[in-house]
Amino acid sequence: MNLNELWKRYQITMLVVIGLVWGTLAGLIFKEKAMVLRPLGVMFIYLLFTVIVPVVMITITSAVASLANLRKLGKLFGVMMLVFMLTGAVAGIYMLLVTKAFPIVPPGLKLESSAELHQVNLADALVNTFVVNEFYLMLSYKHMLPLIIFSILLGIAIAMAGDEAKPIVDLLQRLNKVALNLIRLVMYFAPIGIGAYFAYVIGKLGSQFVEVYARIFIVAFVFQPIYWVIMYTIIPYLAAGVEGVRRWWRNIWPQALTALGTSSSVATLPVGLEVARRIGIPEYIRNIVLPIGATIHMDGAAMGTIMRITGGFALMGMSIHGVDNYIKAIALAILAGVAISGVPGGGHVANALIISLYGFPLDVLPLFIAIATIGDAMATMVNSTGDTGAAMLIARILEGPKWYEKAEAAGE
Repeated sequence: MNLNELWKRYQITMLVVIGLVWGTLAGLIFKEKAMVLRPLGVMFIYLLFTVIVPVVMITITSAVASLANLRKLGKLFGVMMLVFMLTGAVAGIYMLLVTKAFPIVPPGLKLESSAELHQVNLADALVNTFVVNEFYLMLSYKHMLPLIIFSILLGIAIAMAGDEAKPIVDLLQRLNKVALNLIRLVMYFAPIGIGAYFAYVIGKLGSQFVEVYARIFIVAFVFQPIYWVIMYTIIPYLAAGVEGVRRWWRNIWPQALTALGTSSSVATLPVGLEVARRIGIPEYIRNIVLPIGATIHMDGAAMGTIMRITGGFALMGMSIHGVDNYIKAIALAILAGVAISGVPGGGHVANALIISLYGFPLDVLPLFIAIATIGDAMATMVNSTGDTGAAMLIARILEGPKWYEKAEAAGE
């Protein structure tokens, strides 16, 4: 493989790595002074957010509209939700075991907070998660799930129109190619944008890793990667045997590194779609599973929720035990994965939800914020790459053991 071929195949990875390396060094060397680079990082992330709204709408609508067999679409959604729930449950159970063996809160530690928190109405939270009351609100990255639902319905409506809507389907497929080119253009700014944002994060948090923060750091950056390596060696193996494992570890790094650098599942989605294409996941599966997974499939968020719950109990001088409490915690972890949008800081929604449902005092809030902040990058990596792993397993169920050969033969 010559240099041109190497660059063509791994240019996204190289661009992201360049940004992470210089950003990390800048944050470690200049510490708080590196925070002045934040505007450059924010500009890049906002650019990704701007691109992702039309990309999601086009890719999902195109994928759904192109399915002549609507029963096939229904089967895809059924399998997808089953896989999402199972992986979320496994992630929650894993973190329960980890926090039992390695508590993030030392005995006797008390945290004080003067913050005020409004009670969360669960019914209202669910309504606001799935729908908006004005069409224009869907054109914002803050309302990704309503946009996805609308795109699915629009795609179904186009598919139901049959041959009369074929020109629309053809147009959507052409727009899909344009959208992917737009993604590639934006990623050329990755060395500057990701580097600047990473320098800001390192500079801001570098001096705060003490006591309980150090324990959170260990859980996030030791135990979560262990889960990631094991779980996402098993899932690709189940999807396509040794070939699936090879394709996964050969191609997943651009998505993993972008997720680490941006701490945003939505911002990582453009890279994830390209990674899924390289792995060989069929187009109709990757264009539906990954955008939906970016908002409702968050194994990292499920683990973070368990960390909050067990940490909250520990601060109250109690431990979480009993089958009922375990089931409740895991169910809440999966629910939190749905409620948390794929953007930085979305974990604060989970903070409010957990405090409200468990009746924790506000003293636990600083701990929850620390978990959300310190663990955000690694959780996002698990969240984002987990969507690609889930898509591989879904492809195996729907398309058989040689799903990647079918996709490649079709030129996808």
